[in-house]
Amino acid sequence: MALQEVASYDDNVVTTEPLFFNLSSRLRQTAIGKKLNADIQLAKKLGIGQPALDFEQETPEGKALKLSDFKGKYVLLDFWASWCGPCRAENPNLVKAYQKFKGSKFEILGVSLDKPGKKDNWMKAIEQDGLTWPQVSDLNGWQNQAAQLYGIQAIPQNYLISPEGKIVGINLKGVKLIEKLEELLK
Repeated sequence: MALQEVASYDDNVVTTEPLFFNLSSRLRQTAIGKKLNADIQLAKKLGIGQPALDFEQETPEGKALKLSDFKGKYVLLDFWASWCGPCRAENPNLVKAYQKFKGSKFEILGVSLDKPGKKDNWMKAIEQDGLTWPQVSDLNGWQNQAAQLYGIQAIPQNYLISPEGKIVGINLKGVKLIEKLEELLK
């Protein structure tokens, strides 16, 4: 019971980690305890100020693209999928941010969690939603290599990365994204 409460308490590692280590070692060694500890360690590795993890995937045209190819720019690393209603609902906000900031050291890199055999759906969503920024995927759904690297368990999810490759924002959506970009790019 205590372990489930800690696991559901907060996704903020600052509050979750001390609670986790207050649990008995027996609880920490259970399957749920080990999973929670792994999630805490990943959250520490991917927190604000931490270096972004590099990866390489292909564009719809088959060109290999790395996150590190965008070094020197602010990059919004956006995890989404064509079948994800909340992702598609957030896309107009991304289009607005991209149109406002695209000439000023800002780029978006979309990472699709579309599934094998669904490349047409992915490409159709890119066109329908007017996503003119770079897009990549390995078309492995939730097993997408970049999604695994970043511990993605729900979408939409994003990371804002500085020109130096450090994480400076997490899950910035709508007005919050615009405000953060205005602050950073002034």
